[in-house]
Amino acid sequence: MIVIMLNLLALLVVAIIAGVGAYFGSYLREKAKNLASHEDIDRLVRATEEIKAEVSANLWLRQRRWEFERELYSRLLEHLNELRAALRAYPSHEDPKHYLELASQSIDAVRRDRAIGGALLRPEALEALTRFGTDWHAIQERYTNDEERYAARIEIVDTAYTALMSAARADLVGGTSKGLTSAP
Repeated sequence: MIVIMLNLLALLVVAIIAGVGAYFGSYLREKAKNLASHEDIDRLVRATEEIKAEVSANLWLRQRRWEFERELYSRLLEHLNELRAALRAYPSHEDPKHYLELASQSIDAVRRDRAIGGALLRPEALEALTRFGTDWHAIQERYTNDEERYAARIEIVDTAYTALMSAARADLVGGTSKGLTSAP
């Protein structure tokens, strides 16, 4: 009888240990799942934050480039407009040397900005500025009288201004904008 009692007691102890083991095994398995899920979530959050930081940095770089291009186009258009104003004022003014100096300064400014813009401006803008420089320098050889040279210079400036404005629209606003005009 003692042997049976001992066997029953051993069986009861084994059953209790098995029950406790099953409970803790299930509990530990669930804890491991939660821990793995938490680690996965942390990894996803870190990856998301890295992606957000990269997108933000790229957006900042694109914005800075756009601002620089806008400034460059603005300066070029302003210089061409100043050149046009100096040319138009030249024949009717008492002191034409002053306007020739203004024209010369504007041409130098266009040349400097074109050099800076070589890496940023649209090919159409670069082509227009190159054509402007080539045509401007060829005027002396093409025309013999001052009135023809004068008219040709204004036409060259107008053509460059219009082409540059078109390139600026395409580059900065993605096409034609009602707020921008081709000639002031």
